Amino acid sequence: MALTLLTYSALFLILLLFLGFLSFVLHVHHQHLRYAHIPGPPRDSFFTGNIPSIRREKRRAQDKGMTIIWMNWYRQYGSVYVTWIYFIPVVILSDPDMAKKALITLNLPKAERVYSKLSNVFGHRASGQGILTEVDHEVWRRKRAMLNPAFHRRYLMNLMDAFNSICDDFLENLRKYADGKTPVRMVNEFGRVTLDIIGKVGFGINLNIIGNPDSAFPSAVSKTLEGMQANLQNPFWMFQISAFPFQNSVIDAIKYLRVFAKNVIKERCLALQNRDETPSDILEHIVKEAQENSEINMDDLVDNFLTIFIAGQETTSNQLSFTLYEILKQPMIEERILKEVDKVLGHRETVEYEDLGQLQYLDQTLKEALRKHPPVGGTQRILQKEDVFGDYKIPAKTPVVVSSYNVQKSPEFWESPDDFDPDRFSPSRKDAISQFVFFPFSLGPRSCIGKTLAQFEAKVLMARLLREFKFEILPGQTDQVEENLTLKPRDGVMCTFTQR
Repeated sequence: MALTLLTYSALFLILLLFLGFLSFVLHVHHQHLRYAHIPGPPRDSFFTGNIPSIRREKRRAQDKGMTIIWMNWYRQYGSVYVTWIYFIPVVILSDPDMAKKALITLNLPKAERVYSKLSNVFGHRASGQGILTEVDHEVWRRKRAMLNPAFHRRYLMNLMDAFNSICDDFLENLRKYADGKTPVRMVNEFGRVTLDIIGKVGFGINLNIIGNPDSAFPSAVSKTLEGMQANLQNPFWMFQISAFPFQNSVIDAIKYLRVFAKNVIKERCLALQNRDETPSDILEHIVKEAQENSEINMDDLVDNFLTIFIAGQETTSNQLSFTLYEILKQPMIEERILKEVDKVLGHRETVEYEDLGQLQYLDQTLKEALRKHPPVGGTQRILQKEDVFGDYKIPAKTPVVVSSYNVQKSPEFWESPDDFDPDRFSPSRKDAISQFVFFPFSLGPRSCIGKTLAQFEAKVLMARLLREFKFEILPGQTDQVEENLTLKPRDGVMCTFTQR
């Protein structure tokens, strides 16, 4: 009797599992039918979608990253196409009007499925509910309003001494290698100086990373970004035993950064409590956020600290790296920049606030680097209700990627887009460039809060760097990319240099 009951129970369990599996199969099949009218690469299989093709392409291609794969498919399938991440459809939009509609007209919310994987990495809180990953529009709006004053031009214009001071340290450190023989990986050097800048101007701390090659901070930032990318691409990470050592190293890096951030915040809170003189920087606005909202705890403050610290540093570092690469490939561009810098600065070494607007050609060069090499390939949003993009009806609840990378490198919107031409942004031509074909900092209400800060520091660093050193790029360097959330030069922009 007991055996019979056990047998029936087992059979019932098997039946439930079968019915559950059948329901899942029917759901996936229904999804395939709903998107069958939208072009896109053929699925490799029923359950894994385009994942096998993506993995093959990553192994084969010299450029490493989803952004490049999306660009290749854009060339094949047009400005609207669907790709399947396992059994989840993702629609890629690569058109200025569609970008405007998705990011401004509809102001689509960020896709929780994606940003939750940046909030928590391998089961540990990383960027949490910071200003980048907060998907609730109303909550995000309050956080943004609190931080806006710290990124306003009126505040940043008073930070030129800090920009120049850290640039002094940067140049002094590089002089040790200015023998014309020692190869230097400039991606790393830009990473160090931008970390020191965001630490100083944003949080009032001296990281001293430039002069400390053994600092754990840069490697912790890189490891965290690498972990975020892996977490984003692999929903089955908890079953991948072979990757556990890597996952543990990412978790250690996240813990290190969060403990560091917590200590800095505590120190600032104590200083404010003691009525000590403190800078009116990003950190002060983060702390004020907690003072004005009792529901905000320390973890919430750390979320914004790390989000601004990592995102603000990494994107500017990559922009500077690609800009230097492109300048060194065209000596005429370098000569024009140097003439302009000499004319504007005269005998001064430092860059003043009033100089920034006069460094017109340098500004054009930095913009062209952002066009050709945007630090981030695009943004993913979620379609709240059925809508039409191009000639296609897109079902409600569809994740859509607005690809700034595809738009900014498309011959449909740019003449000779593979050429690096700063004169695209000259005063006589820049008015013809729509904000919907050039949006490296995204569009709409959720555009990058730190874009003015990034432009300030990029101009100061590049002007003074080129004036101080004569660079030679090593043979074999390319502009091929490596993607860990952001896009950076895969080869590192290896150079030798001498003082001018």
